[in-house]
Amino acid sequence: MIFRTDLITEAAEVDSSLTGIKSEKIKKYGIKGTQVEVLNKEAEERIGKRQGKYISFETDALLSRDTEEYIKISKAIADEIKKLVPAEKDKTVLVVGLGNESMTPDSIGPMVVKNIFVTRHILEYLPNEADERMNSVCAIAPGVLGVTGLESADVIKGIISKTQVCAIIVIDALAARRSERMFSTFQLTDTGIEPGAGVGNKRIALTKETIGVPVIAMGVPTVIYASSLVYDAAVDLLSDITGQSEQKVEDAARKMASFSMEDMVVTPKEIDIIAKDSAKIIADGINLALHNNISLNEIQSYMF
Repeated sequence: MIFRTDLITEAAEVDSSLTGIKSEKIKKYGIKGTQVEVLNKEAEERIGKRQGKYISFETDALLSRDTEEYIKISKAIADEIKKLVPAEKDKTVLVVGLGNESMTPDSIGPMVVKNIFVTRHILEYLPNEADERMNSVCAIAPGVLGVTGLESADVIKGIISKTQVCAIIVIDALAARRSERMFSTFQLTDTGIEPGAGVGNKRIALTKETIGVPVIAMGVPTVIYASSLVYDAAVDLLSDITGQSEQKVEDAARKMASFSMEDMVVTPKEIDIIAKDSAKIIADGINLALHNNISLNEIQSYMF
């Protein structure tokens, strides 16, 4: 049984002896986080994560619906995006929301796009009406291959061929290894993304090498594999009721978790509310990062 996760913090836990990974704790606006760098090919291959920088922020604000914390998370995300996205005044940043809007756990990306303050059309067609603090931003939710018949990578390449895009920010729903990480971790990386990788349905990778411009990927875990939940519960139960060695307990738990559960995923019953809040937090972070000192209240007034 293979444990699947999109989170660098969980992937790095698999092998505590692994070298080639640099990790440090960070804190912004009271929100705790971790910055991890995958430094070499060996580490990349061992944990299945590309070489590059990963930043994650951990909070229970979504699960407790602590809306006062939402803006702090957005500001923390904005600070990190500013470091990762190259600033080019006369070029455009493209925001891409991956996922299937009809499936709530997979709808984070499209929901983010709906909350992005897009300005490319204003700057191009109504330059005299534009706020001088605006930068050029456009956004798209390309849908999924099974619905559109089009690879997201091909759609994005088509846009880039017609638009002066300097960087892409991709948002997608992620998969976690442990239940406590669901909707409690926001992750950013400069390595790009493989759409669908978290649920075993890999599409063409969206990276600087495949697209031609820097790709920053963002997401929040919305699902966990049922096999992971069964394994963890089995380990706890067997450890309490048997005197077996740790290895035998783990082997037994793996067998229990592998019965017809490899491709089953689980999501919270409050998924619709939490997904909507997650998307708003991410969108606010992107909006704050991509425009020059425009407040969220001002952005709201422009959009509605």
